[in-house]
Amino acid sequence: MPYFHCELTGGLNRVCFSTADDPFQKASISKYFPEAIIFSPEGELVGRVNPETKRNEKYPMHYSEDIRDPVLKINDDRKIHLALGGIKEPGTMIMLVVKNFDNRNKTPPSEGEFDRAWFRLYNEDTNQTIDYSLIKNIDLPEDYQEVIPPTDEEDENAQGTLNALTYFHGILYLENKNGVNKWVFESYKHVFQAKDYEDIEKTLGEIYINSFNENQLRESQLNETKNTLKKSIEDKRQQALEAAKKAKAKNKKKGGKPEDDPELEEQPKSEHPLKDEEFDLFLPSSFQRALAHQIKRPFIFGPVEFIGLNLSEEEMAFEAEDQRDRVTGQ
Repeated sequence: MPYFHCELTGGLNRVCFSTADDPFQKASISKYFPEAIIFSPEGELVGRVNPETKRNEKYPMHYSEDIRDPVLKINDDRKIHLALGGIKEPGTMIMLVVKNFDNRNKTPPSEGEFDRAWFRLYNEDTNQTIDYSLIKNIDLPEDYQEVIPPTDEEDENAQGTLNALTYFHGILYLENKNGVNKWVFESYKHVFQAKDYEDIEKTLGEIYINSFNENQLRESQLNETKNTLKKSIEDKRQQALEAAKKAKAKNKKKGGKPEDDPELEEQPKSEHPLKDEEFDLFLPSSFQRALAHQIKRPFIFGPVEFIGLNLSEEEMAFEAEDQRDRVTGQ
């Protein structure tokens, strides 16, 4: 599950995904760089933008480095510009990841030099941050080794295999609802090591497209069910109207009153007596209405047989529930 997701609204069309080895000063060596990986709605990996592939013409985005401004107190080292307004195909997904340069042959950095390293996604026009994270706050796998030692079959002088890390910041995807395109950002902030995943980008892309297709299928089925239900209700309504018309026409031919004419329908008799009614207590129906008129609460109408009235409380204790059951016949 993502840490959070949000819609990029308010005309936000240009964003940047950037990294800083240290936002407050330039590091002795370059360590982190951003990468954007583009997937088509069909789940095909159709492009990358990174230090090696700095521009993508079909999907308007490009990579920049050495971008520090000497005036600003907080700076990024490398970034990818994304012109989201130039991408129109719903279902397009852009995966945002951070990777490491291979610095094994360079002078080791000082301890703690990259403690303030971060990555962030922000509005290019206002420089307002949408989401960011310090890299040190993302927990590494418990068994992580920066370099996997060479095996017995390999040359003893070999450097070993670099166990590259991929920091998965999140994804941007274009969805279409009611004919309107909108970009959605999901933040994950997770890290994967190369020894566990041969091609993590492909794996994540497959997960995305499978979930996207499943969601599309579910929405299609829901819409189909709603349309079927609406049609069924409308058909029943039309059938009822046709039946009412036929009944009305039939009654007119017989000279009777139309059954569906509300003005000619018999008014239901009220169960409540009229205030000025004169009750005939010798007629059961009139007597019943008189009782309802005079006595608002239900009561027991005799005969009631009393027993034990000549006995004392000690000889025959009064049990309220027993007496109630006897009187009500329950």
